[in-house]
Amino acid sequence: MINSYNPNPIIVHGGILKGKNGYSLFIWGEQKKHKKYVDIEPFKYPFLYSPFELKLALFRSHEASFYGTFLDTQECHIQVPLNNRLFYSLAGNVPVYHIPASYEKHLFPIKGLEIALSDIHIYINTLINLMNTTEWTLADDFLYIQQLLVAILNEIRSGQLIPNQQGGWEIPNFPVLGWEESAPTSLVSLLPTNHSFIDKKVEKTSIKEFIDELVNGYVTNILKFDENVIEAFKQLQESQAPAVKKLLGNLAKDDQPFQSSNAHQQFLENIGAIEVAPFKLGLRVEEEKGADNWQLTLFIQDRTDHTLMIDVADLLIGNHPWRENPITFFKEALLKGQNKVKEFQKFSLTNPAIDVTIDEAYELLTRNDLAFQELGMTILVPSWWHKKEDDFSVTLKQKELTETRGAAEPLLNWQAIADFDYSISVGGITVTEQEFHELVNHKRPIVKLRGKWVFWDVTTAEKIQSKIKAYKDKKKLTYMEAFQLEHQEGEEQNIRFKALWNKKISKLLNELSIHSWEKATVPNELNGSLRPYQHDGFSWLLNMRKIGFGACLADDMGLGKTIQTISYLLAVKEATRNKLKQPFLLICPTSLIGNWEHELSLFAPTLKVYVHHGQQRSIEEELELSLANVDIVITSYALAVRDEKIWTSRAWEGLILDEAQHVKNIETKQRRSIKEIVATHRIALTGTPIENRLKELWSIIDMLNDHFLGSYQQFSKVFIKEIEGAEQNNEKLNELRSMISPFLLRRTKQDKHIHLQLPNKKEIIHRVGLTVEQASLYQAVINDLFDKVDSVSEMQRRALILSSLTKLKQICNHPVHYLKDGGMLQNRSEKWEELMLLCETIASNKEKALIFTQYKEMGSIIQNGLEEIFNSEMPFLHGSLQRQKREELIWKFMNEDAPFFILSLKAGGVGLNLTAATHVIHYDRWWNPAVENQATDRAYRIGQTEDVTVHKLLTKGTLEEKIHQMLEKKQALSDQILNANENKLSELTTNELEQFLKLRISSLS
Repeated sequence: MINSYNPNPIIVHGGILKGKNGYSLFIWGEQKKHKKYVDIEPFKYPFLYSPFELKLALFRSHEASFYGTFLDTQECHIQVPLNNRLFYSLAGNVPVYHIPASYEKHLFPIKGLEIALSDIHIYINTLINLMNTTEWTLADDFLYIQQLLVAILNEIRSGQLIPNQQGGWEIPNFPVLGWEESAPTSLVSLLPTNHSFIDKKVEKTSIKEFIDELVNGYVTNILKFDENVIEAFKQLQESQAPAVKKLLGNLAKDDQPFQSSNAHQQFLENIGAIEVAPFKLGLRVEEEKGADNWQLTLFIQDRTDHTLMIDVADLLIGNHPWRENPITFFKEALLKGQNKVKEFQKFSLTNPAIDVTIDEAYELLTRNDLAFQELGMTILVPSWWHKKEDDFSVTLKQKELTETRGAAEPLLNWQAIADFDYSISVGGITVTEQEFHELVNHKRPIVKLRGKWVFWDVTTAEKIQSKIKAYKDKKKLTYMEAFQLEHQEGEEQNIRFKALWNKKISKLLNELSIHSWEKATVPNELNGSLRPYQHDGFSWLLNMRKIGFGACLADDMGLGKTIQTISYLLAVKEATRNKLKQPFLLICPTSLIGNWEHELSLFAPTLKVYVHHGQQRSIEEELELSLANVDIVITSYALAVRDEKIWTSRAWEGLILDEAQHVKNIETKQRRSIKEIVATHRIALTGTPIENRLKELWSIIDMLNDHFLGSYQQFSKVFIKEIEGAEQNNEKLNELRSMISPFLLRRTKQDKHIHLQLPNKKEIIHRVGLTVEQASLYQAVINDLFDKVDSVSEMQRRALILSSLTKLKQICNHPVHYLKDGGMLQNRSEKWEELMLLCETIASNKEKALIFTQYKEMGSIIQNGLEEIFNSEMPFLHGSLQRQKREELIWKFMNEDAPFFILSLKAGGVGLNLTAATHVIHYDRWWNPAVENQATDRAYRIGQTEDVTVHKLLTKGTLEEKIHQMLEKKQALSDQILNANENKLSELTTNELEQFLKLRISSLS
């Protein structure tokens, strides 16, 4: 940087820099030293001018870059010549003592301004108009850049521009060689900073590549941003034929419009960029001249009137409409064809037609497609050739079932070995089993069936033959696998499987596919009524049982999944004349056991319920005796693992998983244990959209319908990588939705047809600052993190980031939460003060509120603080409480005067009915909006008669604000999905992490 007055002019240089992402323009400056004796620092360019000062000087009138401010500075190396260690420059000469005297070149680091060629349109006029002044002098290399830019602009403005095959732009006749020969050495002496300081050859910078990128970058961007150019380009498009118009549109959108060199050539011909003959070569394929022969015939086609085709025999006698003699063209075109396609060696002027076998014709047409495109030929084939739809179809016809079943038992056990008859068709033609085996053995790519030629994929046919043989010999195909084959794309894209089910199964499958099923009669024993949509859901569960499919009832929180499930239980019992063979097993979170027990006694008092929980629960032998007259057993997810032998030692009438997200994690022992339970029917209940994460979706569907989505490895390869990748595959997403549709029923509170008539829900974001104490603690954690983050192993880095995130969130909550010093609560956290003020207002209005926090420690702090202010006991529900204590707290809040109920997000965020509250306060923020929504809906659900206000507290200028922004984004696979979480943050680069966590000015109170 210039620290003192220097009257010497700045010498402005221009250069070409090649980096990982292509070429850029590099501008740098040097200046002769003002003082006679100046210390020269080793390893630094002795006369370098500050790039910051340079951009403010050269671009002081350039408004688009805010007068040079937005220009990027960059470091690179320049290779300079030496003579006996002496370096000569326009700014002076100095000896370079730190290298051997034998070196003839040396690399110096320099800093300058980098302009990406994609931004050249922004700066080109300023660069061209720069002139020598008393302040600076333009060096030869910069003048060269100026002259090159002027020459390129002149070519473009005079129309000397065409699109290239890659969809970019080029000047076809630009005199590149002359520009290469006249380029100053310093122009191409720049190297990226990854080169070391040793005497080595400079990688040759290509002037041609630079010019090509410069032209394309300039034209591509003025087509996007220059309104005059955009309008002119639109007018050009409108004046062209439809095909050309479409390609021009693709060029403007950066799409690659040309699939081959021939397509590019054809485009240039259509727009008149190159001269062409009025005709082109064609090849006609005629089928079955003899028993096994087809005929190939060459002809000439008019380039404009494609219906005008003249055989070579007519050409020879002059019978053609063209003024120009096509014979010369035919000879040249045939010679080119013979160099590219070996079969063309048999053609000649006097022998324009040859006979080939079916196999030879197939080989010619399928292996030379690119060659034909490059030759610009027209290929005429029989009409059936273009269809290319001769896929294989395998039909599996279910045999009638003979076994008898109970009234409440499914029509089909989908995991049983299937009994099917098989038939195969190709190109819509059904073949007998004997014909199929004969065709497989012939191994021909085209076959004739019932007088019609069809394509025959030998490899696919052999696979079908092998599979059917395996199914018949080993009887290993299950009904579920057959259903899966019909609904999922097979390994081979050209095999379609179709299952013909018996009438009853087919009727039910059709009803489920269109979401229109038979309404079931509401059980007489139901002590309550069902809303219309609940009646639909209950009927759907029964129909799913009838057909034998596991079902996921994924209604929005608070829409009554419980009463729909209870209706289902009563209906199944009624169907067995009140004599279930086995009891149902219901597994739920510990906090919901009491709720289920209460709801069952309320809506289904005739059902005999047994709760397996607590220290005094029965052991295996005792439980067996206790279940003699029981209809449903309720237990927790924890005991599903601990008492695994009890659940897997017998069969159950049905398995119901409430809050089924507990089995979403495929790696847990809990999921493996529950998967082993044998049940006639399986139901999963969850209020969160299960599309959130595809891995979890697979886990639930696989739990309900074993192997329907294949193994997890298969599912990951076919769907997860395609849908959750950088570019979402919407075709795969739609395929997956279609596949899971029969097994999932979801209604939301926003669905108009369910007529909920809930009261209003209002959301308020309370933005608060940090106190000075919080800000200093926050910054100290960040400083500590970035002091260590780049010097530890990958695993340690991940752990360090995750622990730092927790610390920062604790600091935002309250210094006491982070320091754990048991100190004073008042005046140390703005969020705390906001909460206390909010609670005082709610209490003064005699209203009730739920207060959610993800941390048990913070819940205890809030409990103590509120008890101190209001001088009364405050209930706090968390995961460590015994079931009886939880139920006692819930009852007190719903039936007594307790104004506040503090809940840990995970323990109290699901399954509870807490409609006494009209306020919901989220003290800190979780990473997934579905978790917060589910917690909110403890109060905002059926039964709520008052308006509900949701309060979300966040500390501005901190990571809480970033979390809020991510929650608002709701990056979705379908309705709502949040990919960002703590694990994702641990994978950020250090710079990205710093931007996410750094403290902003707005955070201070």
